[in-house]
Amino acid sequence: AKIIDVISVRNIYVVSPTADMNSLPTYIEYFKQHFPADFDLVNILASLSPPKPYFKNPLVSRELRTMYLEAITYLLKNDLVVQLHAYILLMIPQYIKMGFTQEEYNASSGEGNGVSPNAMDETTLISPHDKASDSEREWLNKFVANQPRETVAMFE
Repeated sequence: AKIIDVISVRNIYVVSPTADMNSLPTYIEYFKQHFPADFDLVNILASLSPPKPYFKNPLVSRELRTMYLEAITYLLKNDLVVQLHAYILLMIPQYIKMGFTQEEYNASSGEGNGVSPNAMDETTLISPHDKASDSEREWLNKFVANQPRETVAMFE
């Protein structure tokens, strides 16, 4: 069995670096039997480099969307393509991770309380939303305050 993410026109697929190109004639023959003539396997694979989503792929029209997704499904099952995944890592100022506001940090950094004077310039990864401290969540909420709802949902 193989687990495959939900196939979508919003996803980006590329030729797999481990694709067995020695078996390409077998895949080409399958394509000829199961897909229309304008779905040439070699052209489809070539269209996936450089990576781009479906709607920017010049080989695929709206009318052929379902057929394209079926072809991608076949290519994924046979390890000819892989889906690219993008992960966003958000860096925040270190003082926020320490639980300070900028004002609190400025006030306490000169008092010899063990707070690094460089924490203002240092950054660190923000914790996942479900594990974020109150100060991290507050900073993130301010960061996305004037953004569209979809953007806010993505950061949450």
